[in-house]
Amino acid sequence: MADKAKTEYVVVDGQVTGVKFTFGNGKVHAIMLADLSPTVLAHAAANGVREATRDTFAGTASADEAEAAFLKRRTIMVGPSGEYATRGGARIDWLAEIMAAAERLAPMDDATRTARQAALQAVLDAGGDLKAWLAEPKRKGLRQMVDLIRKEKAAERAKAGVKAGADLSW
Repeated sequence: MADKAKTEYVVVDGQVTGVKFTFGNGKVHAIMLADLSPTVLAHAAANGVREATRDTFAGTASADEAEAAFLKRRTIMVGPSGEYATRGGARIDWLAEIMAAAERLAPMDDATRTARQAALQAVLDAGGDLKAWLAEPKRKGLRQMVDLIRKEKAAERAKAGVKAGADLSW
């Protein structure tokens, strides 16, 4: 029997732009971030942070273990100093950048893109590290393209005068 529904990130030009829902009945829907009001987007982001951190300590045996798991997740999400981790990056950034690199190397049709996103998401869901996955020798070309994309983004930030970890509130 098919799953009721499967969710995947929608990645365009290396950026997560929404969530795609594929239902067991074959119907596909998406919610794009650009379509959300600022209030809904902020609530969704806070909910995602809450769920991601809560999931990390759900199976712990003590408050100390729960706190340690939380601190590890927070470091992944925002870096050790409370700033966005530009070096090493959040796991979702790695997923988006790997997909952007793969698209640059060989444009993909929707089915291939969906399959590759699902494979990367499976690595994350299993607690894997996309940076380590990318470091495998057979992925050298993909790794080099990710490095290029990261350098381009850094150059764009430098050109605009935006420093890593800058307050981008609005």
